[in-house]
Amino acid sequence: MRPLIKEENQIIANVATLQDAVDQGNGYARSLIARGTNFVVVSWPDATFGFAPSRFAGYVQNSLDLHLSDPEKDGKVTDPAISKILDYSESPAKTEASFQKYCKRLGIAPRRATEKKPRRFWKTMSAKRPLIDDVSEAPAAIAVIRMLSSTGPSTYESRSPGIAVITSGLHQKLHNETLAGAKDMKWEVVSLQTTEVALPDLAVTNGKVTVVFEIKSTSRLADVYCGVGQLLLYSQWIWPKTTVQRVLVIPSSGSLTSTERRAGVNALGIDVLAASGGELRAAVKKLLGKLSPARG
Repeated sequence: MRPLIKEENQIIANVATLQDAVDQGNGYARSLIARGTNFVVVSWPDATFGFAPSRFAGYVQNSLDLHLSDPEKDGKVTDPAISKILDYSESPAKTEASFQKYCKRLGIAPRRATEKKPRRFWKTMSAKRPLIDDVSEAPAAIAVIRMLSSTGPSTYESRSPGIAVITSGLHQKLHNETLAGAKDMKWEVVSLQTTEVALPDLAVTNGKVTVVFEIKSTSRLADVYCGVGQLLLYSQWIWPKTTVQRVLVIPSSGSLTSTERRAGVNALGIDVLAASGGELRAAVKKLLGKLSPARG
Protein backbone atom coordinates (compact mmCIF):
# COMPACT_ATOMS: atom_id res chain seq x y z
CA MET A 1 0.00 0.00 0.00
CA ARG A 2 1.21 3.51 -0.78
CA PRO A 3 2.28 5.73 2.15
CA LEU A 4 -0.43 7.85 3.75
CA ILE A 5 -0.16 11.57 4.40
CA LYS A 6 1.07 12.65 7.83
CA GLU A 7 1.22 16.44 7.51
CA GLU A 8 -1.12 19.21 6.42
CA ASN A 9 1.26 20.44 3.71
CA GLN A 10 1.11 17.00 2.07
CA ILE A 11 -2.68 17.33 1.84
CA ILE A 12 -2.39 20.83 0.39
CA ALA A 13 0.07 19.61 -2.25
CA ASN A 14 -2.42 16.93 -3.34
CA VAL A 15 -5.26 19.45 -3.52
CA ALA A 16 -3.07 21.68 -5.73
CA THR A 17 -2.22 18.71 -7.96
CA LEU A 18 -5.87 17.81 -8.47
CA GLN A 19 -6.93 21.43 -8.87
CA ASP A 20 -4.37 22.01 -11.64
CA ALA A 21 -5.75 18.99 -13.52
CA VAL A 22 -9.34 20.18 -13.03
CA ASP A 23 -8.41 23.66 -14.28
CA GLN A 24 -6.87 22.09 -17.37
CA GLY A 25 -10.13 20.29 -18.12
CA ASN A 26 -8.91 16.79 -17.30
CA GLY A 27 -11.99 14.57 -17.40
CA TYR A 28 -10.75 12.05 -14.87
CA ALA A 29 -9.87 14.79 -12.37
CA ARG A 30 -13.31 16.36 -12.82
CA SER A 31 -14.97 12.98 -12.24
CA LEU A 32 -13.17 12.62 -8.92
CA ILE A 33 -14.74 15.88 -7.79
CA ALA A 34 -18.15 14.88 -9.12
CA ARG A 35 -18.20 11.47 -7.43
CA GLY A 36 -16.50 12.42 -4.17
CA THR A 37 -18.11 12.08 -0.75
CA ASN A 38 -15.58 13.25 1.87
CA PHE A 39 -13.53 16.30 0.91
CA VAL A 40 -10.53 18.22 2.15
CA VAL A 41 -10.77 21.95 1.42
CA VAL A 42 -8.16 24.65 0.85
CA SER A 43 -8.81 28.38 0.71
CA TRP A 44 -6.33 30.06 -1.65
CA PRO A 45 -5.23 33.71 -1.29
CA ASP A 46 -7.32 34.78 -4.32
CA ALA A 47 -10.51 33.89 -2.39
CA THR A 48 -11.08 30.70 -4.42
CA PHE A 49 -11.27 27.19 -3.03
CA GLY A 50 -9.70 23.87 -3.89
CA PHE A 51 -11.39 20.56 -3.11
CA ALA A 52 -10.08 17.00 -3.21
CA PRO A 53 -11.81 13.77 -2.17
CA SER A 54 -10.30 11.81 0.68
CA ARG A 55 -9.09 8.95 -1.49
CA PHE A 56 -7.01 11.33 -3.60
CA ALA A 57 -5.83 13.63 -0.80
CA GLY A 58 -4.79 10.85 1.58
CA TYR A 59 -1.77 9.38 -0.20
CA VAL A 60 1.67 11.04 -0.21
CA GLN A 61 2.51 12.91 -3.44
CA ASN A 62 -0.48 11.57 -5.30
CA SER A 63 -0.98 12.04 -9.03
CA LEU A 64 -3.73 11.14 -11.47
CA ASP A 65 -1.62 8.34 -12.94
CA LEU A 66 -0.85 6.85 -9.53
CA HIS A 67 -4.47 7.18 -8.42
CA LEU A 68 -5.87 5.58 -11.56
CA SER A 69 -3.44 2.66 -11.45
CA ASP A 70 -3.84 1.88 -7.72
CA PRO A 71 -6.44 -0.90 -7.18
CA GLU A 72 -6.03 -0.63 -3.39
CA LYS A 73 -6.97 3.05 -2.92
CA ASP A 74 -9.56 3.16 -0.19
CA GLY A 75 -11.40 5.96 1.59
CA LYS A 76 -11.72 3.75 4.66
CA VAL A 77 -7.94 4.04 4.94
CA THR A 78 -7.49 7.69 3.94
CA ASP A 79 -10.36 9.09 6.05
CA PRO A 80 -8.72 8.14 9.39
CA ALA A 81 -5.33 9.37 8.15
CA ILE A 82 -6.76 12.79 7.35
CA SER A 83 -8.76 12.90 10.60
CA LYS A 84 -5.51 12.54 12.55
CA ILE A 85 -4.50 15.89 11.08
CA LEU A 86 -7.77 17.78 10.59
CA ASP A 87 -11.09 18.05 12.44
CA TYR A 88 -14.34 17.99 10.51
CA SER A 89 -15.83 21.33 9.47
CA GLU A 90 -17.87 23.16 12.10
CA SER A 91 -19.93 24.85 9.37
CA PRO A 92 -20.64 22.11 6.79
CA ALA A 93 -23.61 23.97 5.27
CA LYS A 94 -21.39 26.97 4.46
CA THR A 95 -18.70 24.70 3.00
CA GLU A 96 -21.35 22.84 0.97
CA ALA A 97 -22.48 26.16 -0.49
CA SER A 98 -18.89 26.95 -1.47
CA PHE A 99 -18.55 23.49 -3.01
CA GLN A 100 -21.73 23.93 -5.07
CA LYS A 101 -20.50 27.34 -6.27
CA TYR A 102 -17.11 25.79 -7.15
CA CYS A 103 -18.75 23.00 -9.16
CA LYS A 104 -21.09 25.41 -10.96
CA ARG A 105 -18.15 27.61 -11.99
CA LEU A 106 -16.35 24.60 -13.46
CA GLY A 107 -19.40 23.00 -15.02
CA ILE A 108 -19.18 19.91 -12.80
CA ALA A 109 -22.34 18.10 -11.75
CA PRO A 110 -21.63 16.65 -8.27
CA ARG A 111 -23.43 13.57 -7.05
CA ARG A 112 -26.51 14.29 -4.98
CA ALA A 113 -25.86 14.17 -1.23
CA THR A 114 -28.45 12.22 0.75
CA GLU A 115 -29.26 11.69 4.39
CA LYS A 116 -27.81 8.18 4.20
CA LYS A 117 -24.75 9.34 2.27
CA PRO A 118 -24.09 13.00 3.08
CA ARG A 119 -21.16 14.96 1.75
CA ARG A 120 -18.65 15.68 4.51
CA PHE A 121 -15.86 18.23 4.73
CA TRP A 122 -12.85 18.61 6.96
CA LYS A 123 -11.95 22.06 8.28
CA THR A 124 -10.85 24.45 5.57
CA MET A 125 -7.09 24.95 5.35
CA SER A 126 -5.62 28.26 4.24
CA ALA A 127 -2.52 28.15 2.08
CA LYS A 128 -0.58 29.66 -0.76
CA ARG A 129 -1.32 27.59 -3.83
CA PRO A 130 1.98 25.93 -4.73
CA LEU A 131 3.15 25.32 -8.25
CA ILE A 132 3.48 21.60 -8.85
CA ASP A 133 7.13 22.24 -9.67
CA ASP A 134 7.53 23.86 -6.24
CA VAL A 135 6.33 20.81 -4.33
CA SER A 136 8.36 18.48 -6.55
CA GLU A 137 11.80 20.07 -6.17
CA ALA A 138 13.10 17.53 -3.67
CA PRO A 139 13.02 13.74 -4.12
CA ALA A 140 10.34 11.93 -2.19
CA ALA A 141 11.35 10.40 1.12
CA ILE A 142 9.77 7.08 0.20
CA ALA A 143 10.17 5.15 -3.04
CA VAL A 144 6.82 4.52 -4.71
CA ILE A 145 5.81 2.75 -7.90
CA ARG A 146 5.18 5.26 -10.67
CA MET A 147 3.80 4.81 -14.17
CA LEU A 148 5.92 6.97 -16.48
CA SER A 149 3.07 8.45 -18.50
CA SER A 150 1.70 11.95 -17.95
CA THR A 151 -0.68 13.82 -20.24
CA GLY A 152 0.42 17.21 -18.87
CA PRO A 153 0.82 20.04 -19.72
CA SER A 154 3.36 21.29 -17.21
CA THR A 155 2.29 23.80 -14.60
CA TYR A 156 4.58 26.35 -16.28
CA GLU A 157 2.90 25.87 -19.66
CA SER A 158 -0.62 26.05 -18.26
CA ARG A 159 -0.01 29.24 -16.26
CA SER A 160 2.32 31.26 -18.49
CA PRO A 161 0.56 34.20 -20.20
CA GLY A 162 0.23 33.66 -23.94
CA ILE A 163 1.25 30.01 -23.71
CA ALA A 164 -1.73 28.55 -21.88
CA VAL A 165 -4.06 29.24 -24.81
CA ILE A 166 -1.70 27.50 -27.23
CA THR A 167 -1.01 24.51 -25.04
CA SER A 168 -4.59 23.90 -23.87
CA GLY A 169 -5.33 20.32 -24.83
CA LEU A 170 -2.37 20.10 -27.23
CA HIS A 171 0.03 18.42 -24.82
CA GLN A 172 -2.53 15.71 -24.14
CA LYS A 173 -3.12 15.17 -27.87
CA LEU A 174 0.61 14.87 -28.55
CA HIS A 175 0.99 12.51 -25.59
CA ASN A 176 -1.92 10.35 -26.72
CA GLU A 177 -0.60 10.03 -30.29
CA THR A 178 2.87 9.17 -29.00
CA LEU A 179 1.44 6.55 -26.65
CA ALA A 180 -0.82 5.17 -29.39
CA GLY A 181 2.17 4.69 -31.69
CA ALA A 182 4.02 2.83 -28.94
CA LYS A 183 1.02 0.60 -28.23
CA ASP A 184 0.67 -0.14 -31.95
CA MET A 185 4.19 -1.57 -31.76
CA LYS A 186 3.33 -3.56 -28.60
CA TRP A 187 5.64 -1.48 -26.38
CA GLU A 188 4.53 -0.97 -22.78
CA VAL A 189 4.60 2.04 -20.45
CA VAL A 190 7.48 1.81 -17.99
CA SER A 191 6.55 1.29 -14.34
CA LEU A 192 9.28 1.60 -11.74
CA GLN A 193 9.84 2.15 -8.05
CA THR A 194 11.63 5.43 -7.45
CA THR A 195 12.00 8.31 -5.02
CA GLU A 196 12.32 10.70 -7.97
CA VAL A 197 9.38 13.04 -8.55
CA ALA A 198 10.74 14.82 -11.65
CA LEU A 199 9.59 12.37 -14.29
CA PRO A 200 9.38 12.29 -18.10
CA ASP A 201 6.12 12.68 -19.98
CA LEU A 202 6.35 9.11 -21.27
CA ALA A 203 8.73 6.16 -21.14
CA VAL A 204 8.07 2.87 -22.94
CA THR A 205 9.92 -0.41 -23.21
CA ASN A 206 9.92 -3.56 -25.32
CA GLY A 207 11.64 -5.50 -22.54
CA LYS A 208 15.12 -4.80 -23.88
CA VAL A 209 15.18 -1.10 -24.77
CA THR A 210 13.71 1.88 -22.92
CA VAL A 211 12.67 4.97 -24.87
CA VAL A 212 12.04 8.22 -23.00
CA PHE A 213 9.86 10.93 -24.54
CA GLU A 214 9.69 14.55 -23.46
CA ILE A 215 6.73 16.30 -25.07
CA LYS A 216 6.51 20.05 -25.62
CA SER A 217 3.36 21.88 -26.65
CA THR A 218 5.23 24.50 -28.69
CA SER A 219 8.33 24.47 -30.87
CA ARG A 220 9.78 27.63 -29.32
CA LEU A 221 13.50 27.65 -28.68
CA ALA A 222 12.84 27.98 -24.93
CA ASP A 223 10.87 24.71 -24.99
CA VAL A 224 13.64 22.98 -26.94
CA TYR A 225 16.18 24.14 -24.34
CA CYS A 226 13.93 22.83 -21.58
CA GLY A 227 13.12 19.51 -23.25
CA VAL A 228 16.73 18.73 -24.09
CA GLY A 229 17.84 19.51 -20.54
CA GLN A 230 15.07 17.39 -19.07
CA LEU A 231 15.97 14.38 -21.22
CA LEU A 232 19.64 14.60 -20.28
CA LEU A 233 18.83 14.88 -16.58
CA TYR A 234 16.26 12.09 -16.58
CA SER A 235 18.94 9.79 -17.96
CA GLN A 236 21.18 10.53 -14.98
CA TRP A 237 18.54 10.78 -12.26
CA ILE A 238 16.36 7.81 -13.16
CA TRP A 239 18.54 5.54 -15.31
CA PRO A 240 22.14 6.29 -14.21
CA LYS A 241 23.35 2.76 -15.01
CA THR A 242 21.24 2.10 -18.09
CA THR A 243 21.39 3.46 -21.62
CA VAL A 244 18.02 4.82 -22.74
CA GLN A 245 16.88 6.23 -26.07
CA ARG A 246 15.83 9.88 -25.71
CA VAL A 247 13.21 11.57 -27.88
CA LEU A 248 12.01 15.18 -27.95
CA VAL A 249 8.47 15.58 -29.32
CA ILE A 250 7.42 19.00 -30.67
CA PRO A 251 4.35 19.86 -32.79
CA SER A 252 6.37 21.29 -35.71
CA SER A 253 9.97 21.95 -36.69
CA GLY A 254 9.71 25.57 -35.53
CA SER A 255 12.99 26.62 -33.93
CA LEU A 256 14.63 23.38 -35.17
CA THR A 257 13.94 24.01 -38.85
CA SER A 258 17.63 24.64 -39.41
CA THR A 259 19.67 21.51 -40.21
CA GLU A 260 22.47 22.69 -37.92
CA ARG A 261 20.20 23.08 -34.92
CA ARG A 262 18.55 19.69 -35.45
CA ALA A 263 21.98 18.08 -35.85
CA GLY A 264 23.11 19.74 -32.63
CA VAL A 265 20.29 18.11 -30.70
CA ASN A 266 20.95 14.75 -32.38
CA ALA A 267 24.63 15.03 -31.39
CA LEU A 268 23.52 14.93 -27.75
CA GLY A 269 21.93 11.53 -28.35
CA ILE A 270 18.39 12.91 -28.68
CA ASP A 271 16.03 12.15 -31.57
CA VAL A 272 13.50 14.80 -32.57
CA LEU A 273 9.96 14.05 -33.72
CA ALA A 274 8.39 17.23 -35.11
CA ALA A 275 4.84 16.22 -35.98
CA SER A 276 1.31 15.98 -34.64
CA GLY A 277 -1.82 13.90 -35.15
CA GLY A 278 -1.51 10.80 -37.29
CA GLU A 279 1.90 11.88 -38.56
CA LEU A 280 3.29 11.77 -35.03
CA ARG A 281 1.81 8.35 -34.41
CA ALA A 282 3.40 7.07 -37.62
CA ALA A 283 6.75 8.66 -36.74
CA VAL A 284 6.74 6.97 -33.32
CA LYS A 285 6.00 3.60 -34.92
CA LYS A 286 8.84 4.10 -37.41
CA LEU A 287 11.28 5.04 -34.66
CA LEU A 288 10.34 2.10 -32.44
CA GLY A 289 10.35 -0.21 -35.44
CA LYS A 290 14.06 0.51 -35.91
CA LEU A 291 14.65 -0.52 -32.31
CA SER A 292 12.44 -3.61 -32.36
CA PRO A 293 15.20 -5.99 -33.52
CA ALA A 294 16.77 -5.38 -30.11
CA ARG A 295 14.10 -7.68 -28.70
CA GLY A 296 16.16 -10.60 -29.92
